Amino acid sequence: MARNELGVALKGFRIEQGMTQEMVEGRSGISVRTIRDAERGSKDTKMSTLQTLGNVYGMELGFYPKTFQMERGELQWVA
Repeated sequence: MARNELGVALKGFRIEQGMTQEMVEGRSGISVRTIRDAERGSKDTKMSTLQTLGNVYGMELGFYPKTFQMERGELQWVA
């Protein structure tokens, strides 16, 4: 996943939760600037930051083989 794709996903998760960047900052301790940079895909985001954001959004960070992709919350085999 490219940085800009990850950023779009992060922003989408935040909006789905009805949260502002300031609200995420309050719950995570991650600065608004770092959240904004992650959502824009303008800088590499630390794994620990992604894990923390995932926790705030009620998600779990995971790694999967390239032969799989996530579709609507389920792993799908990619031929």
